[in-house]
Amino acid sequence: MEDEFRERAQSLAYTTLLSLVPLIAVAFSILKSFGVHRQLIPLLEQGFKPLGERAPEAVATLIGFVENVQVGVLGSIGLAVLFYTVVSLLSSIESQFNKIWGIKRGRNWARRITDYLVIVLIGPVLAFVTLSLFSSHFVSSMMGYVSPLGLDTFINQSTSFILLSLVMAFIYSFITHYRISFIPAVSGGMFAAVFWLLVGQIFARFVATSSNYSGIYSGFVSVILFMLWTYISWLIVLLGNQLACYIQCPERLLMPILALNEPQKVTISIELEEIDSTHHVWIATNTRTLKSKFNNDSYNSK
Repeated sequence: MEDEFRERAQSLAYTTLLSLVPLIAVAFSILKSFGVHRQLIPLLEQGFKPLGERAPEAVATLIGFVENVQVGVLGSIGLAVLFYTVVSLLSSIESQFNKIWGIKRGRNWARRITDYLVIVLIGPVLAFVTLSLFSSHFVSSMMGYVSPLGLDTFINQSTSFILLSLVMAFIYSFITHYRISFIPAVSGGMFAAVFWLLVGQIFARFVATSSNYSGIYSGFVSVILFMLWTYISWLIVLLGNQLACYIQCPERLLMPILALNEPQKVTISIELEEIDSTHHVWIATNTRTLKSKFNNDSYNSK
């Protein structure tokens, strides 16, 4: 189980690294039509917050790559490749989520394209609306009242926790090709949000000491830290989805135990093998363990 989770997180981290720039480029192009594409930067900074003092550098580098991708001059083929990269990322996420729930068949490609395009096209707009609501005049006024009470930090952390929990719950419910109930999805989302925020603080402290590795990795320290945090993030997301699966289907917790206690069918095949021209030996082969046992009695040919 642990090895499977690590392999799945590594696979998703690798796919994310290849698809992150096209994904943000598509989001920027959508928000740019409304003239609010720069509003996506605070959301990226929040996601890169565990990188500590290296977060602004990572965001600036990523934005530089995105701005070099001129969607308007890519042409139909380039635009199709751009969207295909994004769809491939979401397809990989669905595949890993489905494995957690034991689903062998995912969406067909027609359903994938339509559902994923909804995420790609509507997701950036929803992110902008959410950020606008939490930076509105009403919220700013409320923060002005609670700041003297010393509750501003608590409210900021609570807001981040609530938003992240809802986002995780939506991802689990929408991308997994299975009808996940509300409580398991929210429970998994809350677990992932708490774990992500706590591990993020620990990782930020680790990043603060990463200057010790600059002499070894030189300018690649930021890249290595980003790759490591991407892997950790996917590991947390997968764990949250696994928890949602156990809450909705508690019998899955007992499956490994039942599998050990269940009688196993073993097929034994017996063959006569020739040693030389005058000696033969019977061989009993366990087809389950692929281990052979030799009979001590030999068969002598006439």
